[in-house]
Amino acid sequence: GGGFRGPEPTPENMKVLGSFLHPCEDLIVAQVTMKPVEIPHFNAGVWTKDKALIGKIDDVFGRVNDLMVTIKPEQGITPQSYSVGDLFHISTEKLLPLYRFTTPPSRGGR
Repeated sequence: GGGFRGPEPTPENMKVLGSFLHPCEDLIVAQVTMKPVEIPHFNAGVWTKDKALIGKIDDVFGRVNDLMVTIKPEQGITPQSYSVGDLFHISTEKLLPLYRFTTPPSRGGR
């Protein structure tokens, strides 16, 4: 079973998720810039390159070639403290390949 999960551990392997676009109310809006595009897990931690936790993935939206995310900042982090182009990182274990969302499931048959 499930149970309580503590905070996400600091990731060993990270890659650039994307860059800051603008604040939106209490969220951060970021453009996904990684190539090839991978889809972040909901609630996955978002980090600075120095592995300081910024917040968690709140939503993923947009088109495959123009993907964006909103990030819910950790307490004490203000969306307005970032500038356009600031980079955000994510654990390589918190990403799903794009084909999981774009390839129709095969219909098993006999």
